Amino acid sequence: MPDGLSNGDGSSSERTGAPGQLSALLQDLARAPAEDLARAWDRPLRPGDAVGRFEILREIGRGGFGVVYQALDRQLGRSVAFKTLRPARSGHELSAGWILREAEAVARLDHPAIVTLHEVGRCDSGPYLVEELLHGETLEERLRRGPLPAREASAMALEVAKGVAHAHGHGVVHRDLKPGNVFLTKDGRVKLLDFGLAHLLGTKGLPGAGTPAYMAPEQLRGEAADPRVDVFALAATLFEALSGKPPFEVREGRSAALDGKPAPALPAGTPAPLARLVERCLSRDPARRPASGQAVVEELLAVQRALERAGEEPRSGVVGGASRARLALALLGLGLLAAAPWLIDRVVWTGAPATGAGSPPEPAGPRTVAVLPLVNLSGDAAQEYFNDGMTEEITSRLSRLEGLAVTARTSVSRYKGSRQTAREIGGELAVSFLVEGSVRRAGDRIRVTASLVRTSDAVRIWSEDLDGRLDDVFAVQERIASRIVEALGLKLTPGELRTLRAWGTRNAAAYDEYLKGQERYGEGHHSRAAVGEAMAHFRRALALDERFAPALAGLASGEALIYRDWDGNPERLDRAEALAGRALALDPQLPPALKAAADIRGYRFDYLGAAEQFRRVVDLTPRDHVAWDQLCWALGYATPPALDEAESACRRALALAPAFPAAHYHLLRVHVLAGRLDEAEADLGALRRTPAGDFVEAGRFWVAMGRDRPAEALGSLQGRTTNLDLAWRAMALAQLGRKDEAFAALEASLAAGYRDAADLGTSRWYQPLRRDQRWTATLRRHRLAP
Repeated sequence: MPDGLSNGDGSSSERTGAPGQLSALLQDLARAPAEDLARAWDRPLRPGDAVGRFEILREIGRGGFGVVYQALDRQLGRSVAFKTLRPARSGHELSAGWILREAEAVARLDHPAIVTLHEVGRCDSGPYLVEELLHGETLEERLRRGPLPAREASAMALEVAKGVAHAHGHGVVHRDLKPGNVFLTKDGRVKLLDFGLAHLLGTKGLPGAGTPAYMAPEQLRGEAADPRVDVFALAATLFEALSGKPPFEVREGRSAALDGKPAPALPAGTPAPLARLVERCLSRDPARRPASGQAVVEELLAVQRALERAGEEPRSGVVGGASRARLALALLGLGLLAAAPWLIDRVVWTGAPATGAGSPPEPAGPRTVAVLPLVNLSGDAAQEYFNDGMTEEITSRLSRLEGLAVTARTSVSRYKGSRQTAREIGGELAVSFLVEGSVRRAGDRIRVTASLVRTSDAVRIWSEDLDGRLDDVFAVQERIASRIVEALGLKLTPGELRTLRAWGTRNAAAYDEYLKGQERYGEGHHSRAAVGEAMAHFRRALALDERFAPALAGLASGEALIYRDWDGNPERLDRAEALAGRALALDPQLPPALKAAADIRGYRFDYLGAAEQFRRVVDLTPRDHVAWDQLCWALGYATPPALDEAESACRRALALAPAFPAAHYHLLRVHVLAGRLDEAEADLGALRRTPAGDFVEAGRFWVAMGRDRPAEALGSLQGRTTNLDLAWRAMALAQLGRKDEAFAALEASLAAGYRDAADLGTSRWYQPLRRDQRWTATLRRHRLAP
């Protein structure tokens, strides 16, 4: 038997090495003769039998691929699920490269909600997996006692969506979401079973494999599965949780989802926001569904806020009265048995309350926190950058913890020097807790005072004074973040603990240079000189610590911004891309580095690639309104545009920052492209009520073009001369039939660096020029056509 993967402590780090072992196991099975697989585990194991260090205790289930036993890991003294495998497949299916790649991705999933894979191996009798042993019942079994209340159903779906979103971010699609694969544990958590691998060992081995009652139409037709099939299946599962039955009947193996009729209505009394979301997710057209689990997460969060505003009280438990503890999803990343419920030691939860009478239930979902700007008590305005940097660092660390929803600093910065009460700020930001404090710096000494305040009653639930030298700043920040976590009662995974304690550098001088660069970069959109000064600080930081990932990300953003706004030198964008790549190699989940990489893809007009990166950013920082707006921008400019998801992203940005002009503008453009011109007019009105700058005229241009008023659109461009403005001018002139002037404007735009080949090739407003013989010659001169 191969060596196991366990490190002996049961933590998520046990899956180190699992991808390679899983891939090797699959390759081994692909090469094995069919008769060998048929004989695998042909003798049932009995209590007392041993396979390596695992002693069989009892059989707990059978499925299409083998038998599951409760076993004792004699080395570590814990009970585990020991799964024998008798796969039926063709060698071609298992040897396909896409299968091995997805197997590697599934095994690499590392998330607080993912069940640990302890070991993968083969012995004389056949292949096996060893996983965590679970206790509870499936959602399918729970629903036999009746549907769930809306609040409980939406909370369950939210946690499932979070786990699915994590998997989607790593390229893994479940393909078989259904109530039978959602497991409710005895302690009130949810485990999603059979994640993405049943097809690897089944007889079909096809991307479309699944359960017909919950499969999307494209999946039923055998088309390749993408994350939107999971969105459909999640909505079908939520529909059943609310109504007691799936949305589509299956007769003689054919699902009604293929018949062209809409899904039936949910029961009367289902909250309208929840019903609308389910309806969209069940759309037969995948383009109309949210594009991924992360998009569903954000919409379900909005639904829960709507339910709270409507006054619906939380139940004593999240699902079936299981527990008042907050619901935490876990995904069974490698549950390969088809009969997933039989993988589990069945201990049915009776719904007894977990706490004494009168104990207030904790709300489902993450705790909401905002870190207010730390007050500068140094008496030196030149030290303001240090305070702002401390605020940003604490915000960033907390933002990467699963149990917290932390408001982005850009949304909180307006409260610097504010005299508003905690209750007022909490209401405006929709957060339950505020972190506030002050910093006094004198030479190389610092004194930090920090407090955690509950916004509902302004009670300080933790406060502490911390003194030290400048070299101690990292320990001070770590202490503050850790005490906040403790005060909120969060339990962190080993990976989250590492995140909390990991800082980009331990070199105080490098950190100080980085903070100075951050301050100057904040002015970068107004001055190339300020960007240059910021980049000089970042370079000095890197000279002191070449592995300082945030400084690399800052330098990458500066290079990309200068390329976009000032010089258009493609070599500069190449440098930016290399710098962002170095930062991500050091910290693959660093939001500034992901943002820089996304911006660079956008500047190369790879909008889908940019959107994929921005999805990772909002997954890590879901309360960053700028990141949501950037996701909207990328999706809205893609070819073809993903308008539904773009609209959802814009609305998420505006929910976090109602006066943010860029999001109003990008939402307007989405509505124009969707032909919803009355809504675009309303967006223009909202845009005028913000500090919108150039966005108003750009919005006027798009509304006029959408309403086929090119002369009015042309008027909105007066005095605007960027390469983008010249490209838009070509559009309007083309619609007016003034082709000579349109080609002149297009030529000038391309000469100034406009390179959006996708827009040039598909925009309906360029159509009159594309029919002209000069079109191809113009593009060829600028190397945009062969």
